[in-house]
Amino acid sequence: MQLLPGQLLMVQHISDENGISRTPVREALVRLREENLLEDADGRKFRVTQITWKMISDLYEARKAIELYAVAEVAPVVTKTQIAALKKLVSAMERCYERRDFQASFEHDMAFHNKILEICGNQVIINWMNRMRDQQQRIRYLSVGSESRMAGSLAEHKAILDRLEQHDPEGAKNAMFQHLDRALRDMLKLRDQGYFVSAQVIRDS
Repeated sequence: MQLLPGQLLMVQHISDENGISRTPVREALVRLREENLLEDADGRKFRVTQITWKMISDLYEARKAIELYAVAEVAPVVTKTQIAALKKLVSAMERCYERRDFQASFEHDMAFHNKILEICGNQVIINWMNRMRDQQQRIRYLSVGSESRMAGSLAEHKAILDRLEQHDPEGAKNAMFQHLDRALRDMLKLRDQGYFVSAQVIRDS
């Protein structure tokens, strides 16, 4: 979010600012365009893609489809060592909540979900989620500073972990669904409360 949605980027300007030639800059921007983080703009410029509510909703719905499957696959086979690794991440999230370290909490949150995907072992899913990670991070930055979402997320991760430890596939699926669904609903609630004040940062599709 250092480069805001809708912001124009020019190859020459970035080249001059960083003291490198235009060719690698353009190649980098083209790759970001391929990942839907940038789009073409007039005059051979690039524009940071907008974040719309439809995009946010679509991403969470896709995550539900993928992560509910993954957590149900993991629940029957997860080992004590893997549970211990997940517990360590949840404990780290708890410490972050105590000191209100939102950014570090996001990192541990992402690591928790990535660990479940790693245990699942489906490389196609892992590759897709890796491609979506930067978009997910952009969305998460919108709610930085929301203490209520941080507390809710911590409780939801504990519920997922509990169901995994009990080797309960249906319970784990339900806990994951509740987590992702509440995250989206809480963002919509923040929007309705005027938390997102800049149309440049977020807009309706």
